[in-house]
Amino acid sequence: APPPISAYAPERSLYITSASKSLAPCLRVGYAAVPVDRIGRFTAAARALNWMAPPVEAEILSRWVRSGLADEMTARIRADAITRLGIAERMLEGFSFRATPGGFHIWLQLPEPWRAQDLVAAARDRGVSMTSTELFVPGRAETPHALRVSICATRTHGELERGLTALAELLRQAPEPCLAVA
Repeated sequence: APPPISAYAPERSLYITSASKSLAPCLRVGYAAVPVDRIGRFTAAARALNWMAPPVEAEILSRWVRSGLADEMTARIRADAITRLGIAERMLEGFSFRATPGGFHIWLQLPEPWRAQDLVAAARDRGVSMTSTELFVPGRAETPHALRVSICATRTHGELERGLTALAELLRQAPEPCLAVA
């Protein structure tokens, strides 16, 4: 990845990272690099949002970083995400989607006549859990006819293959007509 903005202007920017997003969801701690003149404001804001970082989790993360284990885990997580993207490319062949190598999600363009909310409901009926695209659209902006698909949420590659197979089969069918009573 390119260096963060804070690498170019450390005196004018904050760099905040979280172990829950990069290493382990159970570690609800992270680090912040803050310019000296903003430490007071940053600390006050952090205290307003959180009572304190869990000490045991902070110690675990610190030990992982110092020992190099955090770097090893990150490399394994990235390698697995790339493998999972390959699975998605194979299972969703013929469908259009955008992805970042090493990323945890893909944005799947929905084929006509599918709408995101209809696909989420139909998938749920087949045991595939999805979240509405609206959650990822700011404010009242128009919701794209796309679906944010997590490729790293499943425990195994086999589960990912089964979920993507069900999704691909569903996308190849027409949505069920909506029966409305007015």
